[in-house]
Amino acid sequence: MTNKSDGIHTYNMDSGGRIATVDTATNARNVIDYAHHEIHSGSHFFHRESYDLAKNGTVDHLIVVPDTTMWPHMTIAVGNVVSQVLVTLYEDTVVSANGTADISYNRDRNSSNLPTTAIYTMPTVTSTGSAIANMTLGAGKNLPGGEARDSEEIILKQNSNYLLRVVEPNVAATVVNIVFDWYEHQNKTE
Repeated sequence: MTNKSDGIHTYNMDSGGRIATVDTATNARNVIDYAHHEIHSGSHFFHRESYDLAKNGTVDHLIVVPDTTMWPHMTIAVGNVVSQVLVTLYEDTVVSANGTADISYNRDRNSSNLPTTAIYTMPTVTSTGSAIANMTLGAGKNLPGGEARDSEEIILKQNSNYLLRVVEPNVAATVVNIVFDWYEHQNKTE
């Protein structure tokens, strides 16, 4: 490695001419994580929404993963303001209708890239599929709600449907916030 400095940063150049910046005060390398890199590449997307959920209400979101090798690496966050909700993620869901298409946005607002993964609200579900994750959020009637978000992404299966179901179990009406956050990446073969 060869070193160059501009007085603020030291640049380490590898044998291929690639530059790695280093903070001169701490000698720490300046890096971004891979998910952040995908934002800069224009392949990181999100969909978020907030809605009222009635007592005994259910809201379903269908995630449709196409039959391509651009696999979505996704995190899902769910929160409720008061009451309690049951949240379940199902894999291999069967539907007779996808529901209403939700709008997803590219995190790089300068990019025209569109996601291959699609999200829908209130599909007509024939079979929920297999539950792969579930949780209860909130403490009960007139008590604070809760929030959960996986810190690690899940790589969704190619050519599959997923169902995120949020149910209010007869406690009290609430407001629910959901965030789907993902990038699409073709896995390397090595």
